[in-house]
Amino acid sequence: MNITKDKSEYWVDLKDNSQTVSTSWSDPKRFYCDVGHIVPLINLLKPISIRDIACGNGRHIKVLLEFFDHFKNVELWDFNSIYIEKLKRYYSKQSHINAYELDISDEDCYFPTGSDLDLCFGSLHYILKDDPLKVFFGRMAPTSFIRVPCSFENRIEVDTFSEDLQAPYQATYRTVEEYIELLSLYYDNIEWKYAYDVSFDSLHNTRQIYILCQKEKNVSLESLEEWGHWLV
Repeated sequence: MNITKDKSEYWVDLKDNSQTVSTSWSDPKRFYCDVGHIVPLINLLKPISIRDIACGNGRHIKVLLEFFDHFKNVELWDFNSIYIEKLKRYYSKQSHINAYELDISDEDCYFPTGSDLDLCFGSLHYILKDDPLKVFFGRMAPTSFIRVPCSFENRIEVDTFSEDLQAPYQATYRTVEEYIELLSLYYDNIEWKYAYDVSFDSLHNTRQIYILCQKEKNVSLESLEEWGHWLV
């Protein structure tokens, strides 16, 4: 299955977005590696409800729905109104799939419904301060799977103009230890690993990691690694 060559209406429509350009189109390894972990995770957990937070164009959920048809509730969240409106139109005839325009960096961001499994890929560094991130973690599902870029020396706070985006760019690259400390307020079982063999981020000393968080341990990150790379 080569997702990046799929020319269906969904992909063509959602790729056309003047506000943001998904890096997964130019380098699909990141996307394949994500899917290669969450498909076995869902096979093991069998969640009924799932939520993709900061979903972008919804590509992760789109592929998961091709593998699984047992979900009773699916939510897609993003602050980008263009993506959300397109997702609402695409899933308009499927009442159990809903898209919400929400900014996860806002402490008043509410969670419309509960979820068995939350997914969040590559967006938590845009929550600049720790207090709203604590609030966010406190509202997440009993099991959450996260990919986030981390600093492996000291915390890096970026406030600059991005030539690639042609827009102001603000982000906080926390250390792995900082993320573990914040998540430990709400989760008893936390495991992490490097997400890729090499870094895809332009900043030096940063690297993408996966974090599996569970209030009760039902699956290990190692078990996903053993047979989770078959899509990569």
